[in-house]
Amino acid sequence: TMIDSVIIQWPSGIIQSLTNIERNQFLNITEPNLCINNTWTGNADMNWEDPDNWSCGLVPDTYSNVVIPDGSVVIINSNVTIKKLKLFPASKLTLNSNYKLTVLH
Repeated sequence: TMIDSVIIQWPSGIIQSLTNIERNQFLNITEPNLCINNTWTGNADMNWEDPDNWSCGLVPDTYSNVVIPDGSVVIINSNVTIKKLKLFPASKLTLNSNYKLTVLH
């Protein structure tokens, strides 16, 4: 049996989500670094949800100012809420059906 998800709200305001956690174990969880400006690198693949594709090493969240540079191809396969979005003209951002992208500012 697995735990579906654990949501942690850190004193800094960062909200961290852990999913599909094996039961009967101890976890040492540390607060992630707050990274406000998160730029798409695409180092791993085209999936928004892969932290290896982001300059901060974290998937953007409600505190993130997101930059998608020219030539980038990004696919979103989840509901996403971010603070700001700068999408350069020669980039492509695809939001798959049944998902929502919310930009707060």
